[in-house]
Amino acid sequence: MKPMPIKWRIGLLVAGVLLIVIIALSCVAYHEMEDSLEGYMDQTLWAMSNSIRTSFDDDDSLAELDKEIRATAEHSSRGLISEYRIWLDGSLKNSISSTDTSADEPIWLAQVMGEPPPQPGKPRFVNLVHNGRFRAIWARYETNRGLLNVLILRSSEHSYHELQEYFNFLLVLGGSIVVGSVIAVVGLVLWAMKPLGQTAEKLHSITYQNLGTANLSELKPPAELRPFIDAVGELLSRLDEAIQGQRQFTSDASHELRTPLSAAKSTLEAICMKDRTPAEYRQAIRETIDDLDRIEQLTAQLLLLARMDVAGQVPGAAEVRLDVLVQQLAEVFGARAAQAGGSVTYEDKTATYVYGNEQYLSHLFGNLLDNAIKHGPRGRPVQVSIRHDSAKQCTVCIHDEGGGIPVESLSHLFDRFYRADSSRSRSSGGSGLGLAIARKIARLHGGDIEINSTPADGTDVLVHLPRLAGNS
Repeated sequence: MKPMPIKWRIGLLVAGVLLIVIIALSCVAYHEMEDSLEGYMDQTLWAMSNSIRTSFDDDDSLAELDKEIRATAEHSSRGLISEYRIWLDGSLKNSISSTDTSADEPIWLAQVMGEPPPQPGKPRFVNLVHNGRFRAIWARYETNRGLLNVLILRSSEHSYHELQEYFNFLLVLGGSIVVGSVIAVVGLVLWAMKPLGQTAEKLHSITYQNLGTANLSELKPPAELRPFIDAVGELLSRLDEAIQGQRQFTSDASHELRTPLSAAKSTLEAICMKDRTPAEYRQAIRETIDDLDRIEQLTAQLLLLARMDVAGQVPGAAEVRLDVLVQQLAEVFGARAAQAGGSVTYEDKTATYVYGNEQYLSHLFGNLLDNAIKHGPRGRPVQVSIRHDSAKQCTVCIHDEGGGIPVESLSHLFDRFYRADSSRSRSSGGSGLGLAIARKIARLHGGDIEINSTPADGTDVLVHLPRLAGNS
């Protein structure tokens, strides 16, 4: 089922809330109006009853009294006619009435007098339905002639007609407010979401070719939508950066693979152009094998980077004794350095534990030691140390006395396929991926690498790693 648009969700929500509020207010207003109309009718009936009681106290003849009471009780206004009956307790037949007292008792009189009489001075008001709607009063008074009963019946049709007109007005007004509110809210939501539509149109026009030139700053959204637009813009920037990185990586990888392949092909083509001596054939085979070794090394590094990019975490992580691992690598690479008159020294024996993949960490520090030996001053020592920065972090420092890395190259040393003339060289067999892989491994382990290099102090490669708490 297709979800309902936001504009209709908000519109219906507002309509529902308004409807509930309007119904509640209308009910209150209707009942207040009804009470007001009944109060007005009761006051009129009470005034008529008191007027009759006053006339009854005068010593007039019964005929004159009947005439005065008729003038007081009978009321004709907008078709409203009053019925009445006045009598003394115990003499209902000798009453004054708007109808013939000798005839059968009216139905309305029986309805009113079906209940016990009210207390003197405390009138009773009753609603009656008999050929229409009526409001009646039954009042009793102490007079010099005895206990006087006054019963007046008055039509309330006009009042209820006015009440119905008021109710219809409330319905029309409330419905108009609800419909108008829904239209206004939908229009407001459409206006407020217009920048989203503009953003969507802008995004539809963006492809991988123009991703870097996408500019959402020209949109003018409300302040509430600005964080969303900014987040989309930042997302596009990150995507463009990632795509450009992939393009550069693909281009560099293609170039790096093409170079040894071209060299191997050229060597084989040259050796096949004419007959060669066995020594020349052996030399050509060795050169081809070297080129193939470079291809194999580059392919292995590319695969390692790809696996780490996809994994996003250290595989097979376990507790690793870092100081022992570094000491073993120092001994292995120290033997290599000794062939050129150099050395690798590591004297710190403090136990240091980290959590990670021992093979990855071995690759990390092996790469850094190999770089220090190859690119540091020939025959000079390489020093390795571990320091504990805090209870949760340690730093492995690999120092050589070179210090010849240009300042402008320091920020690019970890870029894939980047080479600084004084620190990396294709002639030395480097692919430009070693430091990129090293940093990737360090960051997978929750750490990082930084390089400081000056001619006076040499080059320090600092590997920061989180260490296991409780081990020292």
